[in-house]
Amino acid sequence: MTWLRACAVCLLCALPARGADVWQRVKHGARSDERETLEALERTLEGTADSLDALLVRVSMVDVAKGRRYEDPLTLVYVLRARRLLGLPSLPGQAQLLGAVGEDSASKEVATLAAIELSPLLRQEGETARAHAELDRALGLAWRSDVRVEALLMRGWLAVEQGDLAGARADFRATLTFDLGRAVLSLALASLAYVELLHGDVPEARRLYGRATELSSSGTTVRRSAFADRPELSKRDRDALLELERRLGGSGEKP
Repeated sequence: MTWLRACAVCLLCALPARGADVWQRVKHGARSDERETLEALERTLEGTADSLDALLVRVSMVDVAKGRRYEDPLTLVYVLRARRLLGLPSLPGQAQLLGAVGEDSASKEVATLAAIELSPLLRQEGETARAHAELDRALGLAWRSDVRVEALLMRGWLAVEQGDLAGARADFRATLTFDLGRAVLSLALASLAYVELLHGDVPEARRLYGRATELSSSGTTVRRSAFADRPELSKRDRDALLELERRLGGSGEKP
């Protein structure tokens, strides 16, 4: 199951919580509803949500779309982040909102995640220099390894779009210094393979691509495009990886 599908399943089809558990959380919860929503968002993004979490996240998405603004800016950023990770479209004025939240917040986590969420919106509008600056900012603030890897992958693909193959190679290689799961490692290697292909080093591109597809394998079948189904990527990036597959991958099945 892909990362995106797993997140969607967790949000939309979470296992029902026991009635007593839901009642206890509603009746005796001393935290505010906003805090409960933030924790539900965190569990959803981690893949550990139950049915009440899923309900709270869905309600929060509707509320933000209607113009609700939470007291804690982290809650707002998490809602917008969850929308992107689930493949939902951005909201009107979302770029301006993220920019304001990131600039005004004293929290490094809020500023980091707001910059990461703002960057693809700017890139989509053709403002690649500003998008790059936001990712630079995020990497200057981020301390969590998973967030740093996400920002490096985004910045690497932005560098590809800008024609900066050396910068893209450096960012993709930097991700390999972290302890990556199979899916993210596969994506990092496939991304490097694409850079090497553009650089003209076909043997190295083929070696990296082969390693990426091995990591994406399941049984006797290799889903060679599986590494393209990641939320760090724009449609342009996914198309590039599909081009990589067409040029190096063949049929997509391994005997």
